[in-house]
Amino acid sequence: MPIYIDLNNLIITKNIIANKYKGGLKQFCHWFDNNKGERWQEDKELFSIVRMNIVDGDIEHLVETRIVI
Repeated sequence: MPIYIDLNNLIITKNIIANKYKGGLKQFCHWFDNNKGERWQEDKELFSIVRMNIVDGDIEHLVETRIVI
């Protein structure tokens, strides 16, 4: 399945999530499903987080968990 590009996408590989996110891929999927915006997507290798503004709370969460620096 393709990931469609919007104005402001944050693309994260599932491999990075599995290695860096506390609780791994399972915990991230729980967070992802509970916070998902209508345009968020995933395929077998990637997560795509779409927002109008880069300063939205989900980006701050990813910085705090050291996924995005």
